[in-house]
Amino acid sequence: MIAIDGVAGAGKSTVGALLALRLGWTFFDTGILFRVACHLALPHGQPPYDSELLEDLLEQTERDLDIRNISRPDGDDGVETQVLLAGCDVTAALRREAVDRLLPVLSGLDQVRRSLTRAMRSMGRRLAEQSGTVVVGRDIGTTVFPEAGLKFYLDADPNVRAQRRWQDLQTRGLDVPLDHVYRDLVERDLRDSTRANSPAARAADAVLVDTTRASVDEVVAQLQAGCRQTLGHGIGTS
Repeated sequence: MIAIDGVAGAGKSTVGALLALRLGWTFFDTGILFRVACHLALPHGQPPYDSELLEDLLEQTERDLDIRNISRPDGDDGVETQVLLAGCDVTAALRREAVDRLLPVLSGLDQVRRSLTRAMRSMGRRLAEQSGTVVVGRDIGTTVFPEAGLKFYLDADPNVRAQRRWQDLQTRGLDVPLDHVYRDLVERDLRDSTRANSPAARAADAVLVDTTRASVDEVVAQLQAGCRQTLGHGIGTS
């Protein structure tokens, strides 16, 4: 198992998916679980939600969630995660702006983090036993899988990260001012790093990778080199 943590916009999901593809392993973006919980909560109005409702939504998330790695339809070198909930494809629904807004609220609740951390561990261990897995998140190497064989922590300049996030939103048809994206990103960094339960942090044994000026291919190559050195995994450099 390889754990990849880091700040928002540092490129964790992009390079994690490519690394998994080149290793022949499964890619597991743990943020999906929180997005599914938000997706299920939205029909119940705005927070706060009572504890009993949250428990039902979290049980549904653990019970009905399935993820699959599929090749990108454009034939590009990469994979996408297809998210199924009770057999229905909800991948596109998880990227709605309403889910984005609710995500920092729900992900900061102790009840939600405890429940979904259990689900992450169960799913991640199952995937690792099947084919090996690259797990991406904010507290993977410190809380979810501290025993991971190799850990990376991705960081980048906040202005660069904001620009990347803004471009992603533009691609999705969301016209959000760049300064708003920057503010939200910095506020999320602060919330995640100071929360009482599983704060986002770099594990002591995680390899720090600065992606500020590096291309995606350069970052993936650096991670591959770390895999060969630490895990002795026979993978190529392309």
